Amino acid sequence: MDGHGYRLLKPIAMVTVFALTCAHAAAGCWTPPMTWRPSSRPLVAVPGRALVVAFAPRLARTPGVLTTRILDENAETVADVPDGDCAVFDAAPGEHLFAASVDSQTGFAGSVGALRATLAAGRTYVVRVDKGWTRSGGMRSEEELVLELVAIRADDVPAVLSQLRVDPRVELLPKEGRPRTRADDIDLREAVVGIARLRAGGDDPALALPEPLRSLVPRTPPWSAARSTLQEDDGAPP
Repeated sequence: MDGHGYRLLKPIAMVTVFALTCAHAAAGCWTPPMTWRPSSRPLVAVPGRALVVAFAPRLARTPGVLTTRILDENAETVADVPDGDCAVFDAAPGEHLFAASVDSQTGFAGSVGALRATLAAGRTYVVRVDKGWTRSGGMRSEEELVLELVAIRADDVPAVLSQLRVDPRVELLPKEGRPRTRADDIDLREAVVGIARLRAGGDDPALALPEPLRSLVPRTPPWSAARSTLQEDDGAPP
């Protein structure tokens, strides 16, 4: 863990405490504000940009509505992906880091997915939001939600896009008309991206926390470059 990792200690701790507060405040099912709208845009990139399609298979045993928020490396929101839907967003060509967290009072916001991507203009890329459950240890014994962003490889993209073309899809509402949620807090967004950077760099974010906070963080599997890196040629050409 380098100095950058230690500088993230406060925001990581804040994300952890924030998540615990949300989890304990939940009563029954919680529905997040509607931050997205149905989209009829074709799954084809516009000139000079790359198109990213993120889909989230529905998770069994979910107590409430889960929406996965995806941020770019500048901590700007690029997509909200409801369970069972897919979301589309444009991105500039080049290298990116995308971070994902769950915006739900019944989900653990401290669980962060990370994806490195090298995107080319005119190509369409596909990302799967993988979610599951793990049992936390230490001071907590209940199950926690964990998630990861998984790159769909070039050989599989045509078949996946063929299915997604007939499925409903959504896109983020314009910023000026989008209702604010807890996840819009700039400190939280920067903390989520910071955790994603640590994971993608091979570090365990929990090690940046002092005890007893360290034992509150779900121990997710190490980040896998093989699963969570989009290569330039993984995108479908125009």
